[in-house]
Amino acid sequence: MTATSATTYLLTADELDGFPNDGKRREIIEGVLFVAAAPSLVHQETLGRLYKQVDALVGPLRLGRVFFAPIDVRFSNHDLVQPDIVFVRRERREICRVNTIHGAPDLIIEVLSPSNRGYDLAEKLRLYERYLVPEYWVFDPERLTVAHFVLTDGRFVQVQPVGGVYRSTVIAEFVVDPNVLFADLDAW
Repeated sequence: MTATSATTYLLTADELDGFPNDGKRREIIEGVLFVAAAPSLVHQETLGRLYKQVDALVGPLRLGRVFFAPIDVRFSNHDLVQPDIVFVRRERREICRVNTIHGAPDLIIEVLSPSNRGYDLAEKLRLYERYLVPEYWVFDPERLTVAHFVLTDGRFVQVQPVGGVYRSTVIAEFVVDPNVLFADLDAW
């Protein structure tokens, strides 16, 4: 019996830039391409509510900048993603260059859709932990849940709500009450 080895090709961030701009979200983690379908309407509504809340806190206090997808976050040549929302502190603005954030943002928010549930809770969770993102939030508007992770000693620890609300460790004023956030998502 002869040993054979398969060579796996790792896609680079530069190669990803060459893909067509066809409205699909393409990301690479450890050189592997992930393509996401268009987000659901409830995803977009939740994303809009969260962006407005974070931006209303960050802007007037001049704490930094809040960006929403599509914005590239490049951790390495083989790790480039487009989180739903990212926050970068003013003191770290040098990581924001042209159309890409180079390195770990201070806070990342993802909103789940049926097509990205496992991906955001597995691959992206591990990626953000590996690159030491201080805080990661995952909102699930279909199950009406929040998962809040804070980096502690290089590992993500899931934070539980206090009095029914979640409080950011990165943006002190950012407090989320899931009952308020998810209220009337489909009523219009």
